[in-house]
Amino acid sequence: MLSREPSPRVVGEPISGIECWSMEQVAYHVHALLEVYVRGEKRTVPANVGIIPNRCMYLIHTHDTTGLIHVEAPRKIRAKLGQFFNI
Repeated sequence: MLSREPSPRVVGEPISGIECWSMEQVAYHVHALLEVYVRGEKRTVPANVGIIPNRCMYLIHTHDTTGLIHVEAPRKIRAKLGQFFNI
């Protein structure tokens, strides 16, 4: 019996127009580095922003605390910093 991965689909409610897909999308894949400072003190960008375990991954998300924002989408999108903060 053959099994295959389920087809990726939008399963989470969009936030600021950014979809949450059941599987990682990589047709369009870019990175941006975010550094946040509060009163001159560097703050850590949290890991797993935009990732809902065992459910979905928003097209804009982080994997770790390096500040690297991943934009991974099924098509080219114009991601904005405000959308990341909303997520």
